[in-house]
Amino acid sequence: MNLLLDTAEKHSNGNELVKTTIIKELLHYDILDALNKSDISQELVFQAEHV
Repeated sequence: MNLLLDTAEKHSNGNELVKTTIIKELLHYDILDALNKSDISQELVFQAEHV
């Protein structure tokens, strides 16, 4: 978790809103990476909502 926080701090230039966005995006990436590496990835379907 420290690596995630340190990375967000490094790239946010002191902007807390940017920092929280970076953390959120890194967590999304980590979740998708974990799903991709698991057996469940063969069964998942992602669908976009058309607005």
